[in-house]
Amino acid sequence: MANKMSEELFRRFGDIEDNELVTQAALSDPRFKKHAFSNSKKCANAINFLRAKVQSIRLEQDTIEQQPTTTAATNVTSSQSVLWEEFDQTVVNLIGGRSSSVAGIVEVDKYLNEPLISRFENPLAWWVERKKVYPRTYELVKRRLCMIATSVPCERVFSRAGQVVTEKRSRLATKTPYRRWNIVNKNDLLRQGKLTPHLTCLFTDKIRSKVFSRSFNSNVYSKHSWLCGSHYLQKLFCWPCLLFSQTKSVWVTEGYNELKNLSRSIQRYESSKDHVHNHYSFKNLENNAVTIVDTLKEHGKLFKKNYNENVRLNRLFMEHLIDLVLYLSKQELALRGHDESSSSLNKGNYKELFEMFFSRFSLEIQNHYKTIQNKFCGTSKIIQNDLIFCISEYLSNHTKQEVRDSIFYSIQIDDTTDITQKTQCSVILRYVTKKSELVERFFGFHNLVGQCYDGASVMAGNITGLQVRIKAIAPNALFTHCLVHRLNLVLQHGCSLNEKCRIFFVNMTGISAYFHNSTSRTNVADELIGKRVPQFVQTRWSSRSNILHLLVNEWSKFQTIFETIINNPNSSAESICGAIGYSKNLKSFEFAFLALIFSDIFLITDNLFNTLQNKSFDIEYCLRKINITCDLIQKKRNETEFSNFFSKSVTLTKFPTAKRNSSNTGINFKILFYEIIDSILMQLRTRFNDTDRLLFLQLADISKFKEYSNQFPITAFNNLKRTYSDIFHNEKKLKVELEVLYNDDKYQNLQHIYDLVKIFGKSGIKDVMPEAYKLFVLILTIPSTSVSVERSFSCLKIIKTYLRNSTLQQRLSSLSTISIEK
Repeated sequence: MANKMSEELFRRFGDIEDNELVTQAALSDPRFKKHAFSNSKKCANAINFLRAKVQSIRLEQDTIEQQPTTTAATNVTSSQSVLWEEFDQTVVNLIGGRSSSVAGIVEVDKYLNEPLISRFENPLAWWVERKKVYPRTYELVKRRLCMIATSVPCERVFSRAGQVVTEKRSRLATKTPYRRWNIVNKNDLLRQGKLTPHLTCLFTDKIRSKVFSRSFNSNVYSKHSWLCGSHYLQKLFCWPCLLFSQTKSVWVTEGYNELKNLSRSIQRYESSKDHVHNHYSFKNLENNAVTIVDTLKEHGKLFKKNYNENVRLNRLFMEHLIDLVLYLSKQELALRGHDESSSSLNKGNYKELFEMFFSRFSLEIQNHYKTIQNKFCGTSKIIQNDLIFCISEYLSNHTKQEVRDSIFYSIQIDDTTDITQKTQCSVILRYVTKKSELVERFFGFHNLVGQCYDGASVMAGNITGLQVRIKAIAPNALFTHCLVHRLNLVLQHGCSLNEKCRIFFVNMTGISAYFHNSTSRTNVADELIGKRVPQFVQTRWSSRSNILHLLVNEWSKFQTIFETIINNPNSSAESICGAIGYSKNLKSFEFAFLALIFSDIFLITDNLFNTLQNKSFDIEYCLRKINITCDLIQKKRNETEFSNFFSKSVTLTKFPTAKRNSSNTGINFKILFYEIIDSILMQLRTRFNDTDRLLFLQLADISKFKEYSNQFPITAFNNLKRTYSDIFHNEKKLKVELEVLYNDDKYQNLQHIYDLVKIFGKSGIKDVMPEAYKLFVLILTIPSTSVSVERSFSCLKIIKTYLRNSTLQQRLSSLSTISIEK
């Protein structure tokens, strides 16, 4: 299509610079001249054509001007001829030699050397001023610049009211009297009003020996409502008489421009009968100008008013619907019911709330909904979904804008499996807003400076895991451990690669749920153990460790509890079935073996967790504790430790004896033991691989500000330069700002670096110390906990489990966003 258009344009306009008339018209236009050509060769040819054309023009003065010269030359006296003969002959030669051909060439060259005029100036006016300078060229210009280049002005005539008297192109002339116009065109002209241009004409006058000029004062228009003017003619007219007068006068036909007698002429004209009559008719027409157009405009105004009122009522009604959706989403309640028919006793939370609050809506909202109810149903499934998606999209867009405005951001990711066995991935963005507020948004890379994971090793793997792939895109994204997250949960995830370990943790946490789901079973446990069985909560990571330690310490009592429940005739079938299953687990050698191993390991890792939680900014101390933890676990990787665990398991249960390959049973448990130890060590080393790069966190340890005032932490500062060299460019300024802060006593008593950032934001110090503020924001942005990720999954599981198992993924994600960001 483009090629065809190009070919057609070339066919029609490709040879336009070879057209003699067009080129002469372009050169004759003082706005373009040579610049109208794209080809210099064609421009030169056009100039030659123009010269030849101008040379061919003959003026009357060419013959008249030479006669006096010849006469003067022949009538000189004899006495003069001797003295002036040589000079006279030279003049004759010059004048006679400058023929019309030479004059034409001189004119063209002189004209082309003049500067261009503005594109918005009138070229014809320019030529009128210079017609005596370029008389031959001017004659040609009059013939060339009058050529019609387009028919658009002609076509435009037919599209404007006032030039077309009737809607069907009447044959009436454009000078049709105003009284014969139709009423629509009459009122269109009245609405346009009279023309009151500023007249630029000047007139000179002389009083005695004093000469002065007169100029037009535009205030005359406001003094006389009938007065109008013509910018083109530079004259004044009577507006009512132009429309209604049938007699000829200066104020109607020719126009008035004698400024000297203007006041006297106006006064005399206002007293004329014809003018008064016309002015009176004009005023009556203005007062009675009620036409169909006005009626239509009134209807249009009424329509707009009704439309705006409907929009207002629609918005008020939608506000109520949005409030209902927000309330149910924030409270994590189901919107729809199983039976939403009119005869149903429970139509779902959304419909029930709508019907309850509808009677409390304002009367205008109730009446409005009744009028649109057949077109819009506010309780339909589609409307509910649209509202949920719109609210979620608004929150997401708000989060995106905050992330764009933030200096840094970090990402936290985790996955879980819901009741329908579908994997849900949660993404949390952590950043400091422009208002210096640390936020975590449920929500997705160069400004990414941190990663925080809790879950499968696929995410945290240091070879092909997600953290490695993200670091390939964002090298500054350090992989940091969730300092507030219990290490026992981290290690449990690392051991989940083994099927036996995964089954063990499911059975172990199921014991807690077994007791807490029944008051009678809980009472039995309280009586025999003397302690309440810890409750397993997904987001309370210490619950696994507490349950395991209690189970190992009270092993025999738990066996007694399950036997009591089984033998109790009042026990329900559910209680008996559960007790039989868990009793069988306690008698399993494998279950006891794994319980003893993980209980011993969790005792070590729990101490490391307390250190990481309380000393999160003292990285050197944390690194020592991490290395000590790894050494303690490494020391358990030997035959002696395996034998101890094996013998303790035998005391709790009986060693399994298989009919075949009984000798291989011990070897299998040894392999399992070493596999657990190796997996735990790998997880520890992987999750704390970047910890040595976090020494710069000590720069924000408020508890050491007083110590830093005496000795600057140069090791931590150098670590920052190595880790984030592409972020902090002005290292000297950063060091000076930190030294000033460390020496200020009022910052040494703060509780957390977040308090310091808020002070910077409120007091405007962040503009005074931008590098230090950037550092503290970076430290706050690096995630130290994945609690937000876990909290988002508790919300996801509530929605998925307790609301509707068939909830669509998009609706599920949107509901989760509204609930989490409440």
